[in-house]
Amino acid sequence: MGEETDPLVPVVSQRGSNPSLGLTQTLSRLHSGSAIAWKHKRNVFVLSVAFLFNFTAYAALQNLQSSLNNKSGVASLAVIYGSIIISCLFAPALIRVVGTKWTIAICVACYSVYTACNFYPEDYTLIPGGLVLGMAAAPLWTAQATYLTTSAISYADIKNEVPEVVINQFNGIFFFFFQSSQISGNLVASLVLYPYANDSSQPLRNISNCGIQSCGSSGHHGNDSDSMSGEISSPPAKTVTLLMCVYLACGLMSFLIVVFLLSKLHTPQGSFLENTKSSLVATLHLLINPYIVMLIPLFMFSGMEQAFFAGDFTKAFITCTSGVHYVGFIMMVFGISDAIFSFTLGRLEKYCGRIIIFTAGGMAHLSLILVILFVWKPGDALWDRFLIAVGWGFGDAVWQTQISSILGVIFPENQEAAFSNFRLFQAVGFCIYFAISTVSIVCVIHKMIMIGGLLLFGLALYYIVELQIRKGITY
Repeated sequence: MGEETDPLVPVVSQRGSNPSLGLTQTLSRLHSGSAIAWKHKRNVFVLSVAFLFNFTAYAALQNLQSSLNNKSGVASLAVIYGSIIISCLFAPALIRVVGTKWTIAICVACYSVYTACNFYPEDYTLIPGGLVLGMAAAPLWTAQATYLTTSAISYADIKNEVPEVVINQFNGIFFFFFQSSQISGNLVASLVLYPYANDSSQPLRNISNCGIQSCGSSGHHGNDSDSMSGEISSPPAKTVTLLMCVYLACGLMSFLIVVFLLSKLHTPQGSFLENTKSSLVATLHLLINPYIVMLIPLFMFSGMEQAFFAGDFTKAFITCTSGVHYVGFIMMVFGISDAIFSFTLGRLEKYCGRIIIFTAGGMAHLSLILVILFVWKPGDALWDRFLIAVGWGFGDAVWQTQISSILGVIFPENQEAAFSNFRLFQAVGFCIYFAISTVSIVCVIHKMIMIGGLLLFGLALYYIVELQIRKGITY
């Protein structure tokens, strides 16, 4: 089997030295290198825009599931992240068989399947749709991380720059666009749902049971359904259908961008079965690597903190007190914060170092967890939710950019398996959070204590990883 090649990396043949051709060859090589470097930057932009369209639909749908479909919707989210755990095991194999570009294209199409299922949000549509999306999610993110890191390393080699710096810059650009999907997706939701709110006279929940006192997927306090002054009704079917049409169009646009504009990066190799066996071995072998083991708590926390904000924060802190029509506005602010900090952190890392950025992200989330547990009280004012959204967006930007960065630095030759492990345990965090959210006796206060403790434990192990990296210890 031939060695995998990268069509965007120039191959220079070794010839005997000829003084008369030296200048011509040098100029040709410089021109070729500059062209390929430009293509790498172009591909980063194309990939980023494709993810922007794809997650304009999915991110907003995830934010609204606990408010629009609080039982089947939350259950489908648990199925999504449960199936991601399985798909993480064959993600590297799929990438090696069909290549990064076509892996991304196929998986983006699967996201549109889940969007289509939301036209008829029942258990028999959302659960299978969630299964399809979950099986595609890990290959999608593993292919994205591999594509981005490989492009960054090649670009750094052409430009004679430090790979770690370029990886951070490319991750910053990508996650700026990716987190902007929170802005676009929630802007659409706000524009579609807000007119409905002005015409609605539905009763609101008893706000004393909002926030950390909200329990289970329904939001009832414990098993007491009588503690509600009334259920929040869903928007009219026509309104929801219009919203789904816009999101489905976004998913289809993402698919077309990948198919027609994204360059191929990896040459497919071997059969799926053959590569599945080798990728399983590689993923499971890396699972016992001490660096991966010590980063698992942070992997899981990065999933749980997103699950909290998309599930409990939107339902128990926004919909419960102010109405579903405000979810989009507040999550837009979260997206703006996340996008700006994702872009900025990619450039700040070379000046202040990774440890300071990780610490700042940890302190931001720990502070907000303490505020939510001991300070925040349900009320009509919305400014406090907007401030929490800004701070949570900063913390999320840290985990999304810096975890990908440190994995690219530690495992440059084993990227697929490393990113597959990251997405696997991130999915475990998502799945655990959404699964326990369906249990009526588990309230937000219990889950906040759980993720706060996990963050402290994860940060402590992260510092050990950084210490060992600086000592030059390899495994």
